[in-house]
Amino acid sequence: NCLMQLSNAKLAIFALILANVIWGAAFPIYKWALEVLPVYTFTFLRFFVGSLIILPFALRNFHFQKKDLLTIIFIALTSVTIQIPLLFSGLKLSPSINAPIIIWSGPIILIVFSIIFLQEKISQKLLIGTFLSLSGVMLLIFKPEVFNGDFNAMLGSFLIFLATICGVFQAILLKKIMHKNDTATIVFLTFLIGSLPLLPLVISEFNEFSAHLFNTQTFVGLVYGIVFSSVIAHFLLFFGSV
Repeated sequence: NCLMQLSNAKLAIFALILANVIWGAAFPIYKWALEVLPVYTFTFLRFFVGSLIILPFALRNFHFQKKDLLTIIFIALTSVTIQIPLLFSGLKLSPSINAPIIIWSGPIILIVFSIIFLQEKISQKLLIGTFLSLSGVMLLIFKPEVFNGDFNAMLGSFLIFLATICGVFQAILLKKIMHKNDTATIVFLTFLIGSLPLLPLVISEFNEFSAHLFNTQTFVGLVYGIVFSSVIAHFLLFFGSV
């Protein structure tokens, strides 16, 4: 049993690492695709089509606890409806290299939240390290405006930072519910519930999207976003969160 638990723990860590590798490689692809793809349309297609791909897997063992429904809805709204448009809008404004650096500050933000909301005690060394790391992220965000007068780049980095905070909330809530619900079911519900509120905004962007319907950037961005970043990476994330 101990060996099996250790093996499962290693698999979970590997799954989380692989998911982050997929997302890390996505940023230059997204930035390229967003030159022609509207933000809300890209977000909607990435997750709505992703939900249709996952549906057959979810139907094999469709199960979630009804008491977790509100949490699932909150995860969907936070991680899809809000987080991804913030991320995509930020990518359009700031260099793509900024995104993974800022997003990797997620564990730092998690420590800060633990101190503020959970009154957790941490060592002085960890506190100093957290402060220095967070200061580095803040410098990255505000440097374009302070040194170059580039407000757009600063705003873009700040939007990515807000998206990272949404990701931290998602990770905390997933940890609470994944062990008692079917993974494919939760992925499907998260994608579907999170994408549907974007539909009115997608309709308003239709003319802009239709002009680039058969563009190479559209095809590459959607295939990578739907298949790799949404379906595969989220399965790995949710598996690693169990």
